[in-house]
Amino acid sequence: MDFIIKDEHGNESAKLSHKEVEQMILNGKINPDTMIRNSMINKWNPISKIGIFSDTLAYSEQKLAMENPEEAERKKEERRLKGEAEKDAAYGTAFRNRVEPVPAGIVLRSCSAMTDLLIVVIFAGVIAGFALLESYYYASSDTTWVDVPTTAQTPAATDTSAATPAESTATPAAEPDTSVVIDRFAFEPGVNNEAATEPPTNLDNRTRNYNMGSRWIMTGTSETYCCVYATDTKARWVKAHRISGIIFRAYFIFCLGIILYLGISLGVYAQTVGMWFWGIFIAKENNGEVFMFRAFVFTALMIVLGWTMPLSMFMRGRTIYERLAKVKLVKTSGEREF
Repeated sequence: MDFIIKDEHGNESAKLSHKEVEQMILNGKINPDTMIRNSMINKWNPISKIGIFSDTLAYSEQKLAMENPEEAERKKEERRLKGEAEKDAAYGTAFRNRVEPVPAGIVLRSCSAMTDLLIVVIFAGVIAGFALLESYYYASSDTTWVDVPTTAQTPAATDTSAATPAESTATPAAEPDTSVVIDRFAFEPGVNNEAATEPPTNLDNRTRNYNMGSRWIMTGTSETYCCVYATDTKARWVKAHRISGIIFRAYFIFCLGIILYLGISLGVYAQTVGMWFWGIFIAKENNGEVFMFRAFVFTALMIVLGWTMPLSMFMRGRTIYERLAKVKLVKTSGEREF
């Protein structure tokens, strides 16, 4: 069986037999951290993890401890420090060239919160738009449609007697007023019909003093309608229980979306869009990675206690919900990779 070793500079050796590798261990050319692989398998491992060389490594360490105790102690300390560094890296962030992160100040936190708030407002506007479309859809079926009555006009009698230009005393017609008139009725509350005997129709519009928000209550069945759209020519009415359902669904989707947005973004990427834009992220108190459960706990506490952020930052330099979730907000660390 042949082996290939890799030195500290990443250079690979030629194929070495088992005996040649053991001899290099005894000569001190290979230490327990040297990377080695089978010549037939492209998988590197420290030689200390290869069982067939464990006895030779142990004998080499004992020999070095007897011949040069100081050198043996130095190599042992180097291996210990390297193991601690690898352990810290396993709990570190995903940024290259990690350095000790700096806590995020109140300015960065506030800017990040305002950016995320803008995203939340946009999301709420989209949900509200779909809720209005849903209510408009139901209004088409809940409103009783009646044809608009038309008034027959009789042609005015015309005077067949010819008037001479001298006898004409007609005055010129006044020009129509083309000034813009503000539709003030669109902003005024409409009346309610609390003793209706029939469902509302499209004719129950602003000409009958009904407007958006007007209620129509049936006396026999206690069925309630709500006006969602009204003009001088038509109106749309929706049953009240449909409005309640639309509002509940919209509120549920909004809350679920916010929790998922904050929980998943913090649990997977350690930062929201606002935090990414302003260069901060969330980490554990020991600079370790924050996983999904802790991210959701932090999200729930932040929603409830977010209003305490300015005061707690001023007094303690860290928010209450960070302490409870055992996390901290820090600036993005690491240098740019060239």
